[in-house]
Amino acid sequence: MRAIKVTFRAVFRQPTGALNPGGFKIAGPVAVELFGSDKRWQARELSQANVFTRLGRFTSLEHAKSTVAASFQERLEPWQMWGKPPDECGVEIQLTPYEVADLGEGKFGWLQDEDRTHILHGPLIDPKAKVPNAACGAQVNAKCFISTKANVEPTCRGCKEVWEREYKSK
Repeated sequence: MRAIKVTFRAVFRQPTGALNPGGFKIAGPVAVELFGSDKRWQARELSQANVFTRLGRFTSLEHAKSTVAASFQERLEPWQMWGKPPDECGVEIQLTPYEVADLGEGKFGWLQDEDRTHILHGPLIDPKAKVPNAACGAQVNAKCFISTKANVEPTCRGCKEVWEREYKSK
């Protein structure tokens, strides 16, 4: 697992309270990004990189999400996790829980093949290989394999497809 920096984004309508003390009507949606880690989360407007200093710093990610949500009339889009995968060329993408693990305290890790469970599938085994490839084709350490006889679903998507087709409930 490799550590990565993650931001959270959501879209809101009509700021209130500390973000709009005059109570002016704001036209259009406001895209908000939470950035930081551990106990140093901050919020900013995504389009202008304008940090919402009036909201202060937050003690946790959940504190940041709830405070930002309370500072707007309505959330138009749910919170999304964004980050730069270690293999990409600095391109930020939307992340899924399958790709990223929450390590606690605002830290996140990119899940690799070695962090998932896999199965072996007879027709795909290379007899010359010291440790055969998994059913998904990944080359992983032998400790990552689980038995197909245990009827336990592997956490790897590719191996899960083979397991459901060939081994589930047999």
